[in-house]
Amino acid sequence: MKKMLSRLVREWRSSVRQGGWASGGDSECFTPLEGRTLMTLAVLSPVADSSVAQNSAATVVSLAGRYDNAALNGTIVKFATDAGDINVLLYDQANSDVTRTTPLTVANFLNYVNAGRYNSTIIHRSVPGFVIQGGGFTRPTANNTLPSTITTNAPVTNEPGNTNARGTIAMAKVGGDANSATDQWFFNLANNASNLDSQNGGFTVFGRIINGLTLMDNIATLQTIDVGQKLGGSAGGVFAQTPVGGYDGSVVRPSNYLGMNISTIQKLTYSVSSSNTGVVSPTLSGTNLTLTYGSNITGSATVTVTITCADGTTINDDFVVRINSAPVIGNLTPTASNIGRNSIFSLTLGSANDDGGIARVDFYRDTNGDGQLTGADSLIGSDTSAAGGWSLSTDSNGFDLGTQRYFARAIDTDGLVGNATSTTVNIVNAGPVVSALTVSPNPAEGRVPVTLTATATDPDGTVAFVRFYRDSNLNGAFDAGTDTLLGEDNNGSDGYTATVDTSTVTFGSVRYFAVGTDLEGTSGAPATAVGVINAPFSVGSLTSSPATALRNAQIVLTAGDIFVPAGKRLKALEFYADTNNNGQFDAGVDKKIGSAGSLKNGVATVKVSTKGLPVGDAHYFARVQDNLNAWSPATSLTVAVVNNAPTVGSVKPSVAVVKNIGDVIALSVSNTKDLDGKVTSVRYYRESDGTNTLESTFDPQAETLLAIVTNASGGFKFSTQTIEFSVGRNRFYAVVVDNDGAASGVVSTTATINAAPTITTLAVNPTSGPSTAPFTFSASGVGDSDGTIKQVEFFIDTNLNGAFDARADKSIGKARLAGGVWSLIVGAKKFKAGQYTVFALATDNLGGASIAASVQFTVT
Repeated sequence: MKKMLSRLVREWRSSVRQGGWASGGDSECFTPLEGRTLMTLAVLSPVADSSVAQNSAATVVSLAGRYDNAALNGTIVKFATDAGDINVLLYDQANSDVTRTTPLTVANFLNYVNAGRYNSTIIHRSVPGFVIQGGGFTRPTANNTLPSTITTNAPVTNEPGNTNARGTIAMAKVGGDANSATDQWFFNLANNASNLDSQNGGFTVFGRIINGLTLMDNIATLQTIDVGQKLGGSAGGVFAQTPVGGYDGSVVRPSNYLGMNISTIQKLTYSVSSSNTGVVSPTLSGTNLTLTYGSNITGSATVTVTITCADGTTINDDFVVRINSAPVIGNLTPTASNIGRNSIFSLTLGSANDDGGIARVDFYRDTNGDGQLTGADSLIGSDTSAAGGWSLSTDSNGFDLGTQRYFARAIDTDGLVGNATSTTVNIVNAGPVVSALTVSPNPAEGRVPVTLTATATDPDGTVAFVRFYRDSNLNGAFDAGTDTLLGEDNNGSDGYTATVDTSTVTFGSVRYFAVGTDLEGTSGAPATAVGVINAPFSVGSLTSSPATALRNAQIVLTAGDIFVPAGKRLKALEFYADTNNNGQFDAGVDKKIGSAGSLKNGVATVKVSTKGLPVGDAHYFARVQDNLNAWSPATSLTVAVVNNAPTVGSVKPSVAVVKNIGDVIALSVSNTKDLDGKVTSVRYYRESDGTNTLESTFDPQAETLLAIVTNASGGFKFSTQTIEFSVGRNRFYAVVVDNDGAASGVVSTTATINAAPTITTLAVNPTSGPSTAPFTFSASGVGDSDGTIKQVEFFIDTNLNGAFDARADKSIGKARLAGGVWSLIVGAKKFKAGQYTVFALATDNLGGASIAASVQFTVT
């Protein structure tokens, strides 16, 4: 059965293409012939009017979802023909005027679109009053040639049910095969429902023209020719009714055909404009609308978003954007500059102006005291009415005394916040009053504790504490940063007191101060009183020279500042050692170590030995006796007694050169001494920095500790094998430790570990021979890395154990060196028939021996 829709190739003349295809307006969706209602493009969510602050950054408004044409659900494709564009809505989604969706057919059609197979295709058939058909052939590239067939996919299952009304698109198929549609499609030029809705299982309508119906009709009016017949073939066939333009009657050119490309398009497209681009400059990127604002200006602009639907309808979304200037305010003033605690006062703003109106004025307190209005500051109230001026009544309840800063800022009707202005208020408070200050005892006899007592009240609050001071600079006036703080009392239930240690206070009159402070931190005026401290019968000072003493040394104790009250005289001054070492003077227990019946230049001295004292603090005392045999309190002194470190003269190795690594080496020290104890151990170390480089500094943490020798016999001698030592020079250290754990300085010495000579190869020639033949033993590769080879000697394995035994195996001679080889010739007659092992041993100039090399030979 013939295909219902034919394929045709045609070529348009250039002149016709330049003039364009005749077409009418393309804004219609469906004509009244189908009795359908017009589709509606609507604004679902208009862009709201807005205002921004001056010099704001650009804002982005998303247009997605704001506009829609609810009647155009589904994929939209554009047929871009040489004569113009036709937009088609496909039935892959439900619509109010679609009987059924055709998902299989739409998917098949879009496969061709997305693969680009419909590009450069042609309308190959036009039957006026019926259909125009395409989709099967591409435009030829040469004159008088037929169009080419496009590659087709597998047929798609028929999906009838939508009527073949005028302006719809349906799939072409092979007659007698309802499921034969592949690539070809046709537009219904008229209502073909009575014919095509039922023929061959019904033709699948899978879309409708929403813009370009007039263009479809114009295409149907074009001249048609039988291309096959024009090119010399038979009449009829798929190209019998091909529309052409500019055909000259002789040559069929590629430009005569009506070509097209088919692609999917968006339902909606956008454009944007501004009534004042100096205020607002709009740009589009997809569905994102960016609004850029003019610099340093204010004003308004209307922005128009024009939405164009694929059906040709348009709609506008207008909104106003205003660049708002911030409110400007005047000075902020308080009711008074000084406000009492817990008082009500007002803050008043001089003026507030804005281009759009003031909504409110907010008032803040500088909570964090940084002088700036920040998010940390407290909002204390707002004024929303300009009537009577912008002001706020507040209070100072609970505020700290001193300067408080307040801020005000205006917010306009658009929510724009202006700059803040500020003022300060001084919150004042009366400090506590100290009404009395007494000193007891007064006078004080000697350096005894003195009690200061104050009476303090706070007229507008509570006393937090009273602090007591001594007039350190002796100027008679209170100086908080200079005078000595003696104490503080925060409990005044029985009066505010402080007990003062007078041990370092100069004898005579002493001025004291008492200062009260309330809970707000305000301090009142100081109260003052004078106390007298009489000098006692005493040893004012006891010192040692030196202050730190070695054991078994002498120190000089000096007693000075001796005071004897009037009417009395010095009888004796005595020094004592703290025998029981309890740090306190115990008469009759502590040992008397010296005395003086008179003073020389106001002081008395005694020499004391530290011999036998333990390391640590030694305590000494001094006291005076008057002529009435009364003793003063003992004055004490602590002297630090330190240990004498031991000394060592030198450390020496038993040998300067160790012939063979692994041999024993001994280390010993000399001239070890300890002035106040005894040497108990010697620590021996070996330099072990891992680089075989002898360092000049000793680090006990880094060096290898060889041994701690506690046996003093033989000079704390230490012996060890050298198997793990390095070949070459090795440095050794010794440190002497005494019975108190003190360590001497370090002494060092070196010893050389000799590198053993080596024999690379030992050979015999012949390896087997008669008793009459001589045997030649040859040692080659004989060398010494740190010296020279003295001799090479050969030995017979006398005890037949296969190992070299210096005491058991017998020497058979010393080799001679010739040509770098050490050789020895031995006659076989010295040996009975049998197999023998011979060893070779090399000795260097320092007496070091190599590992014995061996070889076997046989006497037949």
